[in-house]
Amino acid sequence: MTFLYWLFSRLPLPVLQALGGWLGALAAKVPGRYHDRLIANFRHAYPDVTPAMLKEAGRSAGRMVFEMPYFWVRKNGAQVAPHLFDACRSIIERALADGRGLIFLTPHLGCFEVLPQAYAHEHPVTSLFKPPRKESLRTWIENMRKGPNMHMAPADPRGVRMLVRALKRGEAVGILPDQTPTGGEGVWAPFFGKPAYTMTLVHRLHRLTGAPVVARQTRTRLFVAAVLPPVRFRRAFWRGAGRAAVSHSQWPPPRGAGQLEGVLS
Repeated sequence: MTFLYWLFSRLPLPVLQALGGWLGALAAKVPGRYHDRLIANFRHAYPDVTPAMLKEAGRSAGRMVFEMPYFWVRKNGAQVAPHLFDACRSIIERALADGRGLIFLTPHLGCFEVLPQAYAHEHPVTSLFKPPRKESLRTWIENMRKGPNMHMAPADPRGVRMLVRALKRGEAVGILPDQTPTGGEGVWAPFFGKPAYTMTLVHRLHRLTGAPVVARQTRTRLFVAAVLPPVRFRRAFWRGAGRAAVSHSQWPPPRGAGQLEGVLS
């Protein structure tokens, strides 16, 4: 596997994106587990989905997978996308200026692997990752994803402590919010009308440190970062259902936001 990643990383990025797009579109069309899940989930979110939309979703997923070896091995995200954060720099700088750190929510959408590399070119960042069961793969993935100003925190108690320390230093942390938490570390929350086991780590980190939460995404091939304004969590929590509402707040949030009514418990 490591050799295959190295081999694919030698190809130009446009070639990898074209190959991934073609294979992704093929996987979305050929009957199988991925095909069935793609159609079921897409139709649940968008009842009027068209075949063209399904094909493009498959293309995007394929590009995302084939971009990984390029950025993991070369670690050149800052060179490929040097102006990635220009359009949203003011939002990030204002959030960091308060000294409580910053929590980035980066789902598995677009070229999410380029985001920490581009951000680490100017600021340190600690990213949470779910390590595989095999120790050899865990070490390899951690080495592939870390670099100058980039630190990896495993999804375990040690990794959570790393995130807390980074936030208390006024640094940013990155979390993939669509990862499934381990048993007992999440809540069931409605997602497009269906219950989904959802992590509570972001809420707990926000409550503990008062760090603002920012959602970000990078469009594949365009390398344009989309960042939502900082938010704070307002309490709308029912112990039986585990639901939470998020509302935008005025900036900056008041000191001690972790103890205010607006924070989940």
